[in-house]
Amino acid sequence: MPNLSDLFYYNGEMRLEFIVWPIFLGICIGAFITVFVRVAMGKVVRAIFSKGACSPETACTLRELGVEKSFFIKSALRGKSVLRRVISAVNVDEVTGEIGEPIDINGKPDLEKSRFYIAEESRDRAGSLYDDTNSTVISALVTVLLGFVVAVAAMYIIPWLLDMIDRLKG
Repeated sequence: MPNLSDLFYYNGEMRLEFIVWPIFLGICIGAFITVFVRVAMGKVVRAIFSKGACSPETACTLRELGVEKSFFIKSALRGKSVLRRVISAVNVDEVTGEIGEPIDINGKPDLEKSRFYIAEESRDRAGSLYDDTNSTVISALVTVLLGFVVAVAAMYIIPWLLDMIDRLKG
């Protein structure tokens, strides 16, 4: 039966592919997360922009924004996420319609009743963080492709460089 350490070591040395390919996998995961955040989480930002909700008076509920069923958006709006830092929340009295004080970042809004808006000072940041252009997908694909090229090149160049250094020493 083969020794499990043989999978990671060859002639007592760490195999390069167990360093290079996990780094490439991390690059791929990072690119996927970036696309997901910009597209899925940005849906609420784009909905707020399209409704013109820029103050407590014009704020909208998640239902009015059409994102009331999104698990990811709801969970991001509950905590101290980046999304919650650009989206402000306010409670509105159902009986009188009176607008309450904005809920600060530490407070947890009632996702069914609270109204959400993007304040004027956060509009630029929200737009740049959650821009849904095709450039996000294209950049992610280019990142993955370049990461693959670098990983394959590293599999050939690093052993060559190490061999050359060994020959210079010897």
